[in-house]
Amino acid sequence: MLSQKANDPFVGISVNEQLAGSEIGCHGQPYIIQLKRWKKIANDFVKKDGTFDISKIPEICDNIKFDLLHSPQLTNEHRLQLLALSQLLCRLIVPMEYGVTLNEQVDVGLKILAPLLKKIEHDILWWKSEST
Repeated sequence: MLSQKANDPFVGISVNEQLAGSEIGCHGQPYIIQLKRWKKIANDFVKKDGTFDISKIPEICDNIKFDLLHSPQLTNEHRLQLLALSQLLCRLIVPMEYGVTLNEQVDVGLKILAPLLKKIEHDILWWKSEST
């Protein structure tokens, strides 16, 4: 089970790691940059009213996977538990954001793509009229 301080960006990170701003981690990125990235994610995840922004869970999952891949030396039980939980939650949240049924998915896709397609059509018509 995760610590009760699950929204604490420093859970599972030793004091030495927290202070290791000069230590170089993934691809030359200082650990302090990784720490700041996680602090921002934690701050974005917890809303001002104390509730959670569940739309950030896929971002948490992606960042854990990134760190596991690029900074395996920082892997610990907390991160592995958080990854497992975030992956489970992603299975519920992502379909809600993009639709569960085919009709819902098409509707979401149309809402996203319609403005882009109208802009492309407008630009093509404009260029066509300029060339004639």
